[in-house]
Amino acid sequence: MEKLFSHSILIAASPEIILRKISDLTQLAMWNPAISTVTPVDEVKFHVNRKTDAINSDEFMTITSGADYVSLVATGNRIDYTLTISVKAQGQTTEVTEQLDLIEQHGIKLPIRFMAPITKHAFKRNLILLKSYVETSTSHAG
Repeated sequence: MEKLFSHSILIAASPEIILRKISDLTQLAMWNPAISTVTPVDEVKFHVNRKTDAINSDEFMTITSGADYVSLVATGNRIDYTLTISVKAQGQTTEVTEQLDLIEQHGIKLPIRFMAPITKHAFKRNLILLKSYVETSTSHAG
């Protein structure tokens, strides 16, 4: 595997709430606007379609989780990757770090390093949208 990038952000919610939101892939479109549909295949595998251009327009995601992380292994039409999102309590907030690791590239003639900046920007935007989604839904739940 090749690490492509990582991002971190502080979110005003507990690690447990954040992990619960991330683990519910049926809600992925709430913080990733490129997603059009997420269809469960089984308890841990989901079929994801995007409505806008992305490295993968279509992929299967398998989710695993631990006490302080959620890992999504994606098998797509152009690349296979692992997105690991980890959480660490920081007082009243939680530091959320995402790391994208390339597993395999197929169906793309350009080296992934040329596409990485665009992908990095999109993932950063989605992390900011995750922050907004979690904080907004948490403040309305109370």
